[in-house]
Amino acid sequence: MAQGIFEAPIAFGPIYENATHKFFGEAAPGTALTAASWRVSRMSLTDSQIEWADGDSNFDNVFTNVTIVEALSFS
Repeated sequence: MAQGIFEAPIAFGPIYENATHKFFGEAAPGTALTAASWRVSRMSLTDSQIEWADGDSNFDNVFTNVTIVEALSFS
């Protein structure tokens, strides 16, 4: 499978939130939150702008908790 392309069903992880963003994770059903197999995005609570972890939509991040996802690089 090429990075960023996902042809199987997608499951959504928990929605994490801090004071400025909501964080969303998508992966194959049954993927552990600790696996580096999540596509992570965040939405600004002020203007609803969407950004991707690592600046791409690849399924290559962990989605363990809000502290972990806040530390990812978004653009």
